[in-house]
Amino acid sequence: MSRSIATGRSRYLTPGHVRFFRAAIEGVDLRRAWDYVERDEDDYTPPRAAFTVAWIREVTIAACMSAGYPELAGLFLRDTARVKVEDRPTLDEFIARFRDGGEFSHVEMLALYEEEYGDNRAVERRARLETRQRQAIDLLVKAVYRAPRVSDSIGQWLVPHVVEHLQAAGMHTLGDVRAALNRKRTPRWEEVPGVGEKWATRLTLWLDEHVIVVPPDSTSLALMAPSPFHGLGLSKLGSEVAVTTPLLLPAQNASAGDGAWWPYPAHRNRLGACSDEHAIQIWLDAKAPHHPGDKGTMSLTRRAYSRIAERFLLWCQLEAHIGLTQLGGGHCIHYRKWLHSLGRIEKEEWDAAGWRIPAEQWIGKKHVQRDSALWKPFKGELSTDSIAHELTVLRGLYKYLTLGRVAEHNPWELLGKADFNTPESKSSQYVNRSLTQAQRDYLMAGLDVDNEFDARLSLILWLGFGCGLRSAEMIGLSLKDIKMGPERWSLDVTGKGKRERTVPLSTPVKNALLRYLRVIGLELDFVTRASSGLNPETAIQPILRTQKGPRARGTDGNLVAATPMNRMSYQSLNLVIKTHFKAKADALVDSNPVSAARLKIASTHWLRHSCAVHANRNKVPLNAIQLLLGHSNISVTSTYLTEATDVLADAMEAFLEPSSH
Repeated sequence: MSRSIATGRSRYLTPGHVRFFRAAIEGVDLRRAWDYVERDEDDYTPPRAAFTVAWIREVTIAACMSAGYPELAGLFLRDTARVKVEDRPTLDEFIARFRDGGEFSHVEMLALYEEEYGDNRAVERRARLETRQRQAIDLLVKAVYRAPRVSDSIGQWLVPHVVEHLQAAGMHTLGDVRAALNRKRTPRWEEVPGVGEKWATRLTLWLDEHVIVVPPDSTSLALMAPSPFHGLGLSKLGSEVAVTTPLLLPAQNASAGDGAWWPYPAHRNRLGACSDEHAIQIWLDAKAPHHPGDKGTMSLTRRAYSRIAERFLLWCQLEAHIGLTQLGGGHCIHYRKWLHSLGRIEKEEWDAAGWRIPAEQWIGKKHVQRDSALWKPFKGELSTDSIAHELTVLRGLYKYLTLGRVAEHNPWELLGKADFNTPESKSSQYVNRSLTQAQRDYLMAGLDVDNEFDARLSLILWLGFGCGLRSAEMIGLSLKDIKMGPERWSLDVTGKGKRERTVPLSTPVKNALLRYLRVIGLELDFVTRASSGLNPETAIQPILRTQKGPRARGTDGNLVAATPMNRMSYQSLNLVIKTHFKAKADALVDSNPVSAARLKIASTHWLRHSCAVHANRNKVPLNAIQLLLGHSNISVTSTYLTEATDVLADAMEAFLEPSSH
């Protein structure tokens, strides 16, 4: 079990403290040595420096005892400053005078020292004590030291008088401080009374040094966002559990941020990760990069991956009390069981299972903002399909960590293949999540295509039914993506993995596109010039737009009857579709309850499934459907095949038809 250096002031030691203590042991002037800890403590004063040396010594002695090295405690009980010597330089200071002093042995330099200053055994005793204390520190910190984490309480790391001001302003973790500094409106940080510009700058540098990062994307890791489980009674528990992964002090001649703080040797850690959160962040950047302002598919993938990694990391820290590199096959089995139990079993059964944290503290309400005190990691029980997806993503995470030599093996490979597959076949899943052509026509009926809202809705439906586009691909379209050929039109679409493809526009889709563009004030000539690149400024304008925001102006400066210039958001698009589906379903309850029930559960992605299923049933070649949907592997496209099922159904109908005799 890993240990941490706890302090009499309930603070952990930092690398700065250790370097300062070493300098003090070696007789370096404390004013010069204070540069090591100025960010950790405060401005230099002789009493403060003397107190800090005494405090670090006390903490180090206590750590020797708790870490199982009582023989080292005696070394730190001895103060090298009390080893009396004459008014002469130390041996190390003497050696430093010589440019080539390092080329001579210790015995040779000692002889030269004695030749100049005479024999003084106290000097040798002090030198030996300093050397042994330095060696003891190296041994001790490798056993007990850990780096700061975003979820740590500020009282564990920061100066007490600063902690008081930060807590009064509602900040309790290092993640809170980082998030607040990111939102800081003025250099003086007027939002936090008592903490001015100097300490705001000092805290920023301290957090940077210790890689305390809160990405601007609110969908990122919980432990890299403000106050995980804040207000649930778990934030305190999160700071008191065992260290997630004991992170070592930097190797000799290594800086605090160069990736040498991982529990494996630096030559094995290919990722350069310095904490669990940092390792996951590197994985996200590699597998689901987030581009500022990007509305494409990858931002959605990153959101999903972040959410899954966030839940799992919180479970490791709060429930299992382990780090990523400590995960074994047994932990994987427990996490799978925990996911299947969460929200499904009664409190008595949950408690009997031995889980540390009540289930209700994990499950919260929907639509609660990430930085709200009411936020919780789950919004309800996960379906079997969702659990399989979560485990699949985690298996991919550990595959990456294994390749990066951060994890020694992938424990998820020890589970059965069934854990990573949905119970129903993919083909059945996609067919069951598609709509019939009659349902498609019903959804299109009654739309006023001369109205801006309905014209946009019609285009969205046709982009799904007629082109098989994903939601993110729809909102990522710009005018430059329209390609007007002499006979056929098409769209240049950027999909998953930033893979580009060309999607043909059939007549119904093209008509819906032109109607919408005309309604928002973009005539054919304007669209033609934009799509051909004759006007680069207008070429990047989005196709699907919001209905609020600044409106476009004509060349004469007058306001034109155009929609706002802002791109439609992913959330807005899906809300529009769900609202339309529900309204249509409500109107169909009495006449066709089966279709009404399906429309109520349908989503935007069902449009894409429907396109693929009906293309297959209308004998479109499989490789053509692959190009249409942008699948990297045709085996994925083949999951939409329905011929065998259709043939079987027709045969059984004929076989079981009553005889006329």
